[in-house]
Amino acid sequence: MNEQSSRNHFVFTMRISSVNNVTEQIQGVLNLVELAGSERLAKSGSICDRLNET
Repeated sequence: MNEQSSRNHFVFTMRISSVNNVTEQIQGVLNLVELAGSERLAKSGSICDRLNET
């Protein structure tokens, strides 16, 4: 890994809980994960083949 990388990632978790008419509890979880990000090449110091990976 490149410690100078400027890529950011995002993780979002939403938990939902509800009680229906029969007083039964229903739960759900939604996870959103963004791993792409974008590289600021001038800051990262990437050269040669690493530039093609961005």
